[in-house]
Amino acid sequence: PPGSEFEHMAVTGYKILWFQPKFRTRVSNLTVDNVTTTSVRGLEPGTEYVFAVAAVAEGSDRVNGPTDLYGRREHTSEGMLSEFSQFTNVTATLDFDFDFNFFSANGTLNHTGATSTHSL
Repeated sequence: PPGSEFEHMAVTGYKILWFQPKFRTRVSNLTVDNVTTTSVRGLEPGTEYVFAVAAVAEGSDRVNGPTDLYGRREHTSEGMLSEFSQFTNVTATLDFDFDFNFFSANGTLNHTGATSTHSL
């Protein structure tokens, strides 16, 4: 069929590159599964970054492989990598993020339409 080998493979994930414009040689990267959103860890507060993304095709055995909660995973070396997108415009992180001394996710769950103080 017409087209390249890469065009006929299924996209199994994406590789994301980023760096601070003032330190162009300090490039970081991560690989995510075929997800539409993720979180990038380790960014410094109040700092500018640029990002680029490339599609990864690793074969059908890699589809729905193990990931963390945000779709992040290890990149396998046997996959094919597309060309990277153009780098984004400079994007800055916020100076402050939320910081909880304690947070219980179980405390936010309400399994019914009524609170525990209501009864029939």
